Amino acid sequence: MKLRFLDGPFAGRVVDLHSDEMSIGREADCDIVLDEDGVSRHHARILRDGDDFVLEDLDSRNGVRINGQRIKKTQTLKSQDRIGISSRILLFIADDAVQAMEKKAPPQIASPKPAGTAPPPRSNGPLYASVAVVIAAIVLLVIWWVGQRSPAEPTEPRPDVTDVHPINDTDGSDIGELRTPREVDTDTGGDFRGTGPTHTRPQLGHYLLKTLPPGADVILNERSEGLTPLLLQRLPVGSHKIRLEKPGYRSMKRVIFIPQTDRSFDQPFELTQESGTCLISSKPVGAAVMLGRQLLGRTPYAVSGFDPGEYELRVVQFGYEIHAERIIISNHRATSMHADLKPNLGSVQVVTLPAPARVFIDGHLHGLSEPTQTGYRRSRPLRIEGLKEGDYSVHMEYGGKKSASKKVRIESGVMGLVHVTVWSPDTEVTLIDGTVVRGMLKRLMVHGDLLVATSATQDVTIIATRVKDIREIVAEEEQAEDERRDNF
Repeated sequence: MKLRFLDGPFAGRVVDLHSDEMSIGREADCDIVLDEDGVSRHHARILRDGDDFVLEDLDSRNGVRINGQRIKKTQTLKSQDRIGISSRILLFIADDAVQAMEKKAPPQIASPKPAGTAPPPRSNGPLYASVAVVIAAIVLLVIWWVGQRSPAEPTEPRPDVTDVHPINDTDGSDIGELRTPREVDTDTGGDFRGTGPTHTRPQLGHYLLKTLPPGADVILNERSEGLTPLLLQRLPVGSHKIRLEKPGYRSMKRVIFIPQTDRSFDQPFELTQESGTCLISSKPVGAAVMLGRQLLGRTPYAVSGFDPGEYELRVVQFGYEIHAERIIISNHRATSMHADLKPNLGSVQVVTLPAPARVFIDGHLHGLSEPTQTGYRRSRPLRIEGLKEGDYSVHMEYGGKKSASKKVRIESGVMGLVHVTVWSPDTEVTLIDGTVVRGMLKRLMVHGDLLVATSATQDVTIIATRVKDIREIVAEEEQAEDERRDNF
């Protein structure tokens, strides 16, 4: 069996599959070298299995196609199969088929020769003149006949109609023969059964382009399209050459195919770090990379363009401890550094009674607490974050009154909890025996029982059956009561 190149600079060349294994790729050690974009270093190979030949895809980036269909891993070849590798097409054929193709010559027009005549004499001038006249007469007769014949259907094409190649109602195995070598596969979703004229429409598609790491500049047709991850839209069906550029990484050239119907949709292009660079990464990402007081960039960041030697870098992120480390820049290799940042901030939850109340930390207002469920004066926890390690003073203000301050210790990565209270009488309860209880209603229980703070340090529970009347103390009455106590 043999392979015949159908296009490219080696069009017509025949390769004999003489060994049990033939490799195809861009590297010089391959048996068949295709040095062009879109071909992997070791793209595919052909294995002999008894009388059969098996084509295997060596996990290439752009895959291998047989008769326009991409194979999954391996597939047994049949004579006349078209093997597609990037934009090149190779025909798999038997030995006798090659010999037949080589022996086949273009048809020759035979000169008319009278039957049964003797060989012409050496002086052939008059005979050649006669033959030329006969041939000219035949040609004129054919031209006249073609002009006079009446075809059953008009032969002049309409300007809005393109030629339609017939597709046999078969299993589709011969459809690949209708495609040009550089044509890219598209799934039509069914057989063509149109009966009227077919109008040409440009076929467009899209391609989701990802890189590892992200942020590479996508160059298409020598024009920057944006940074990865990037969705390239409205691209004509076929192959397109792209170039990926990112500082600190080697430039990558690839060929993409539209439509993007294979598994490569979710596979990013992995960029190769250049020698003489150092890749700085961190957790969390987005930390500043500092050289002295100079900001180089944010993680992940590839340090490039530095002379060989040692450099001390700092990775800085708000809320985390500074990570400092020395890196080595070498022209012979690429290096990396990872900073697992440790948080240096803590947080605290403040619960106020009553609510809503203003919450202060070291004299600075940090928020307003919110009441919890109905019947309970205590607030929901107010979460305050971004506090450095250390001791803080917490107090609240409610109704113009200020609570006593409470000390709280903040630790990195730890959530603290503190309760603060302002005693603010807001309720007057009259009992059945005539006793009047004034204080701050802390809680109204399910069965009507009351929890009342009669002072900042003393609470009283009043059974519902003893209550005759409950009245809310308005702000004016509370102020008057405070003045009365002050004058007394």
